[in-house]
Amino acid sequence: MHFGIAEIAECRSLSLVYQLIYKLAAYQLSAKFDMVWPPFDFREVKMSSTEKVLNHHLKCFGEGDLEGILSDYTDSSVFETPDKQLKGLEELRGIFTFLFEDFAKGEATFEMVRLSVDGDHAYIVWKAQTVDNDYHVGTDTFVVRGGKIVYQTFAGHITPRN
Repeated sequence: MHFGIAEIAECRSLSLVYQLIYKLAAYQLSAKFDMVWPPFDFREVKMSSTEKVLNHHLKCFGEGDLEGILSDYTDSSVFETPDKQLKGLEELRGIFTFLFEDFAKGEATFEMVRLSVDGDHAYIVWKAQTVDNDYHVGTDTFVVRGGKIVYQTFAGHITPRN
């Protein structure tokens, strides 16, 4: 059995990598015990709904796509911050407009420190720097249901640069 670089590059999450390792181990066992192989098509391995939503969310954030990122939420979505609770698309529009403006000024950096997905929950830890702010650490937790972020928390250590 052989997997090419393109197929391996399609593994965009740790859970898919674990599935690949499991399937490779199963392949080795099938050869040892004369089992029919492969009983699966690697291209059938799909991302969970939560992984798809998170990938779309991060892509839209990186591109500064306000409408795209808002499409990940509903009118009843809740976004918790240390300061307040935001509800619905209009309040979310405000926070993402602020963030996109901050990240669009000059050069910004963003580093994903940790990303994990389990069922309908996702968790990310990140660092960033913009012209105006140092985001020493940021952490977001997402609850995804029906292909939408229904609940999100954010906390971070942010200091002004100027």
